[in-house]
Amino acid sequence: MEEPTFEDYLEIRRLSDCLYDVQGTRKRVTSRMENMPYIEIFADLEPMEARITKLLANKLKHIPIWTEFLSKVKGVGPRLAGYVIGKTMVKFIPISAEELKDYSPSQQNLAQKTENGKYMVPTRRGIEAFDNISKYWAYWGLGVEDGHAPRLEAGKKARYDPVKRSKMWNISEQFVIQGTRYRADYDRYKKRKTAERTPPEKCPQYGINRICKKQIAEGKKPSCKSHIHNMSKIYAVKQFIKDLWLAWRILEGLPVTEPYVIDVLGHEKKDKPPLE
Repeated sequence: MEEPTFEDYLEIRRLSDCLYDVQGTRKRVTSRMENMPYIEIFADLEPMEARITKLLANKLKHIPIWTEFLSKVKGVGPRLAGYVIGKTMVKFIPISAEELKDYSPSQQNLAQKTENGKYMVPTRRGIEAFDNISKYWAYWGLGVEDGHAPRLEAGKKARYDPVKRSKMWNISEQFVIQGTRYRADYDRYKKRKTAERTPPEKCPQYGINRICKKQIAEGKKPSCKSHIHNMSKIYAVKQFIKDLWLAWRILEGLPVTEPYVIDVLGHEKKDKPPLE
């Protein structure tokens, strides 16, 4: 297989961006026009989504991380794979109008002018930018701060991209619904956490977690089921991102290390069932 060019990854990034722009518009307009007599005209956007998805799928046939890994993961199709690959491989950086002329025609065509007269130009990043799995987890909003997942706080700038994190949430839902390899991670983690946090008084977040605290104040017995379910989904998708990072860096001939919990804390490395 011929080595993909930067333009190949750039096209995947733009196709993915356009796909989710169209999808988002369709969903917003459909919701707004619900129960109106001419809502069916907005169904015209669905064939457009399908055409873009087909273009994306054809482009991915020439991308090693798709053919060798992502295409074999049940629950991750061309749409989600295109998003993950495009965001990983391409980033936009701010440059001056004078600097823009030093970039390729494709980069100049896709450069976005900002309010201050500068340009955001697409450049190559790649999996080599993430030399350990923690950095790649953090990039997708799956990092840990003070022992907890980062949260949005009113009046403060988010420490992660909520859109990227929402895509990880979408992937985790697919694993729970139709996966086997990462569904196994979900089930194993859920079983362990359920044993640790049942009854609720055993949970380290009992009376501390915002929702739990509110339920106790209302005289209700808090249920940890939803919290454990969500934690297990995040655990499963983190295992997927770890495997993706390893597979991608190996394909690129880059050095790899075990995650911190295995390499430093000495946790046992568990074998996974084969890819679907």
